[in-house]
Amino acid sequence: MVYIDLSYDITHNMRVYPGDTEVVLRQDKFLAADHYNNFNLSTGMHVGTHVDSPMHMADHPLHMGDYPVDQFCGRGIVLDVRGQSVIALTHSQVSAIQQDDMVLFYTGWEERYGTSEYYSDHPVLAPHTAGCLIDRGVKLIGLDAPSPDHYPFDIHKRLFKHGIFIAENLRNLGLLVDKSPVELFMFPLKIRADASLIRAVARVNSQP
Repeated sequence: MVYIDLSYDITHNMRVYPGDTEVVLRQDKFLAADHYNNFNLSTGMHVGTHVDSPMHMADHPLHMGDYPVDQFCGRGIVLDVRGQSVIALTHSQVSAIQQDDMVLFYTGWEERYGTSEYYSDHPVLAPHTAGCLIDRGVKLIGLDAPSPDHYPFDIHKRLFKHGIFIAENLRNLGLLVDKSPVELFMFPLKIRADASLIRAVARVNSQP
């Protein structure tokens, strides 16, 4: 088996979604002077590779840490949707999705990560696509872009209403397209918040 990292590094002053608080990651203890090393991190929960829960855009009682871990791992389907500004699915793509799948959209937008265009012009899910995901009973969707929609975030709200979590700012999805289905791990921190940074990983069969 081979493990593929789908996450971005968390770094000081990294690029964040427009309007979000900047990331501060600093070392405050040093081995030579203090006999140990230590770092402090100040960040919002929606930076880098992260997952959103329904609390993010609804009056929902559960924090991220309240959900069972099996919400964030399982069978993953990776769909190649490059070249689509509004993502629609083919019949064969919809047919490949099973109950409780985690569905990832490979848009190719990773190439623009860190630019202004990455946040302003990214692909979005068509309303019909969101409906298909709901109908198939998926538990999480993800994409190599900052969001599946733009303000007022109707797709977010629609997916959350049906208990579907959203992973954003993934990378390396192109390595998974020909290996789908894969096994995915997207565990959040056990945190009382609406979202969490994650280390997203795919496990694939190493055989051709």
